[in-house]
Amino acid sequence: MANEQDELNRVNWTEVFTFPQIFKSFRMAIHPSKLILAFVAIVILFAGGVILDSFWTLGNQYVVDNEISTKALRPDTFVVFMEQIDEDRPGKARDLLIATERERYYLGAYESYIRNSRHLFGEFSDLREKANAEKAFAASDGSDVLKDAQDDWDDVLEDAEDVHDDEIDRIDALLDEAYDEAEDAVEKIGDKKQRAEAAEALEKDYRAARVALTRRKAEFSRKVSVIRGQRLFAGLMEYEGKCVNNAIMAVCYGNIFGGLNDYKQALRLRSAPASEIAGARQAGWAGPNPPDETPGFIFNVLMALHGLAWLVTEHWVFALLLGVLGLSTTALLGGAVNRIAALHYAREEKISIAQALRFALGKFLSFFTAPLIPIAIIVCVGLLLMVGGLLINIPYIGEIIVALLFFLAIAAGLLVAFLLVGFFGGVGLMYPTIAVEGSDSFDAISRSFSYVFARPFRAAFYGLVAVVYGVITYLFVRLFAFLALSAAHCFVKWGVFVGGDRLAGEADKLDEIWAAPTFDKLWGTFNWSAMSGSESLAAFIIGIWVFLVAGLVAAYLLTYAASATTVIYYLLRRKVDATDLDDVYIEEAEEQPAEVEAAPQASPAAEATAEEGETPETPEPPQEEASQ
Repeated sequence: MANEQDELNRVNWTEVFTFPQIFKSFRMAIHPSKLILAFVAIVILFAGGVILDSFWTLGNQYVVDNEISTKALRPDTFVVFMEQIDEDRPGKARDLLIATERERYYLGAYESYIRNSRHLFGEFSDLREKANAEKAFAASDGSDVLKDAQDDWDDVLEDAEDVHDDEIDRIDALLDEAYDEAEDAVEKIGDKKQRAEAAEALEKDYRAARVALTRRKAEFSRKVSVIRGQRLFAGLMEYEGKCVNNAIMAVCYGNIFGGLNDYKQALRLRSAPASEIAGARQAGWAGPNPPDETPGFIFNVLMALHGLAWLVTEHWVFALLLGVLGLSTTALLGGAVNRIAALHYAREEKISIAQALRFALGKFLSFFTAPLIPIAIIVCVGLLLMVGGLLINIPYIGEIIVALLFFLAIAAGLLVAFLLVGFFGGVGLMYPTIAVEGSDSFDAISRSFSYVFARPFRAAFYGLVAVVYGVITYLFVRLFAFLALSAAHCFVKWGVFVGGDRLAGEADKLDEIWAAPTFDKLWGTFNWSAMSGSESLAAFIIGIWVFLVAGLVAAYLLTYAASATTVIYYLLRRKVDATDLDDVYIEEAEEQPAEVEAAPQASPAAEATAEEGETPETPEPPQEEASQ
């Protein structure tokens, strides 16, 4: 009997190994309140970035292809690269305008697309020549192009776009007129079978001509995009999105350290002499991605950080405004998400969005300044070192003074190293500290630094587990969203039988408005070049609904990060400070009043006794059986 009582029935693995606690992050992250707050944060940042883009385009501020990656890995050629872009833009814009003017007159590019259209090409060419003979359009030799295009290349591109719109309108009108003439010619065919075959061939040629028109519009849009580039926020988001997706896929393939050797070589060659750089290129070094080494997780994370560094160094005013907006949004909404996660994990309580926002608003200054204080200290130390470096400019004695006091510079460097390691290792724990402890930014910095330096390997292991598990759950969430969007597109498409003649032979109107999404691109494709006015409006509305789904997937990344870092904070706190996992700061407004149990109703006899002033007898409880 005693042996049976001492038998081990179950092992609590979460007590034996603490890291399985991180697996609770998925259940915490999909809580609706957290997802709503994170989605609102994404919408605010997206809207703010679009508004800033609209102002910065007034000053012709754009980002071209490969600009950010060149800044990160080829800084020795970045200045020359940008100078070449600035030098080539006016000429390319002028050439495009001249070519578009001539194309509007000759329509040679479009006619090359429909040359095989047996029933339309001849009629279309005849109508075009007739219109040109009547001098309805005049070819341009470029003399009317702005002479000051060097300063107004964006205006020249806008003129080219206006001319291209006229070209498309002309093609559309000539195409419809050519179709009517070809249809009249088909009707005159006497043989019924030949007439039917000719009519079918004519419809096929007309659809192909419509597809060619869309192709021409898309081709021109690509040329404009190459010259002009993307807006700053749009280009940065596309670059960062690629880095995040590549990092996630690298974790899926177990590629953590790939590409670091080439990255280190790129860093070394930044300050190398020109002869060494030339020798490295002759030896075969040409960029960040050698054929035999695929970039891994750390490489893509570093490249994402380089994207932010590019924005700060090249467009610092834009970066400052976007940074203030982003940090303010994160302090308020991110702090609310972390507060909900803190109570969810410690006490299985789910407070309302209003309560979480009230807490985050009360601690807004702490949330806002916690990540900034270490950065501010690093900047101040750097400025002091810079001021000290000015002494070296003093002739003869300056370098001696700097050499004698250089131990202070080394001490300052050690302080900077301490702050950098603590910041990048513990920045994820700052918000959980404030949310769990209800403390200020200084306590958040102190605890996050102390926990990382006290248990560095444990913190790194927890972080690795959180990353791997987060990638697995993110792919599951993304798959769920992809199946939902694909099912919607598939079933709606079954009921569509019209349209698509401007896109492809087998396409329909839904494909024109919104192409089928893919797992890599939930947003799908919006073929704006193939849309009419009403279809463009419909595509915009559909895009809002698709953005809602894709935005929730992105919001999951934020809520998972908040949940996982909160769990890691609790685990490190218990290991370092021996604090219980359920110990969390509770505000008075969050405490729910305990429900008072209703007192049992007194019996009539007891009431009568009480009225007579006698004390009612309390019945004795039943005797319990003696334990064996």
